[in-house]
Amino acid sequence: MENEKLRADNMRYREALGNPSCPNCGRPTAVGKLTFDELHLILENAFLRDEIDRFSAIVAKYVGNLW
Repeated sequence: MENEKLRADNMRYREALGNPSCPNCGRPTAVGKLTFDELHLILENAFLRDEIDRFSAIVAKYVGNLW
């Protein structure tokens, strides 16, 4: 029983390693194949998403207080 569970986990991990994807955006990734510009844009997009979330929370807080 335990051996079957380990075998299933092993297969799942092999499959995941064979088809890596970004946990944030879901895009396929290939380690070492991204250019510096592509990596920079991915990181900048993540930063901008965080900024949008932060500003949206601030705006929602103040708009809610106006009414």
